[in-house]
Amino acid sequence: MIAVPRNMAKRDLLNLRSRAIVISLALTLVFFVPMASAFDTDGDGFDDSADDCPVAFGNSTVDRDGCPDRDGDGTSDKNDPWVIQAGGFLEDNRQSMSDGQYVSLFNHDGSKYLTVEDTGGWGSSNGWLRIWDTTSKVLLKSVEFSGYAVHDADWSADGMFVAAVTDNDELLAYYSSNVTPLFSVSTDVGSGDQPNEVAFSPDGSMIAVVVGRSGSSATAGEVQIYNAMNGSEITAFDPGSDSRFYSVDWSPDGSRILIGGREDVYIYNTGSWNVNRTINSNRGTINAVAWSPDGNNIAACEAWEGSGARARLYDVASGIEEWAYT
Repeated sequence: MIAVPRNMAKRDLLNLRSRAIVISLALTLVFFVPMASAFDTDGDGFDDSADDCPVAFGNSTVDRDGCPDRDGDGTSDKNDPWVIQAGGFLEDNRQSMSDGQYVSLFNHDGSKYLTVEDTGGWGSSNGWLRIWDTTSKVLLKSVEFSGYAVHDADWSADGMFVAAVTDNDELLAYYSSNVTPLFSVSTDVGSGDQPNEVAFSPDGSMIAVVVGRSGSSATAGEVQIYNAMNGSEITAFDPGSDSRFYSVDWSPDGSRILIGGREDVYIYNTGSWNVNRTINSNRGTINAVAWSPDGNNIAACEAWEGSGARARLYDVASGIEEWAYT
């Protein structure tokens, strides 16, 4: 409330009230306009319009703004010689095994790694998931999938859990410390289908499974998203009405998911589960997909199907192919 002297002229009173209204509007704009226009997908404090890595959390400021910076010196990992892998590694250890090995993955801090193998003979399967100590190479824990092959496995981001998918059309999750079961759920969508890959979301709250055909059956494929703690299905969808999905990876911040199908690569927004972009390679099976650590590129590996197999690199924002290797 503004106090006004009794002898103030009517015109002065109107001017004073007008100025008060203008000041109030200005203050409103100061407080509310930035909030309405700002959008920070990865939650790193850099607005998307100024963030050089909008789907990867980071705090770099020297060469690029808002990109991953593991050593905290201000230079993004992409251009930092202190964190760039230089190659030329020497063999540290070798473990000889009599059965086929299909998956090998380190946990979040490199202290452990898991392997997936099949001890079944000709025409049969008998999968094993094993967890090893990295330093001693000692087997810590293992779990057998009697009569079934394990197609893929993954660690949660904190290393507390592991998940696997089998040709019994199952997703199984375990505590990594003692391989005690957390849950198991069916991924079955019909006859002649199989789960091909599994991936935890970066925050560990969700698990993605991609399902495709196991033969010539016309069964439609599916992408399934589960709650990582109890196995309840969050959503399921069929990108492009495709019948086969082979590979999956989450963006570094978990805001998007990348799916490899038959000739097509799909990017979906994980908030709405709507398609963000589709890229057609016009080739064959997309056996593997991956996001770059800064979230600006995706890579796809195509199988050989009557013509040369390829590895391709795409720009996420435009979908333009930047590089290909045959």
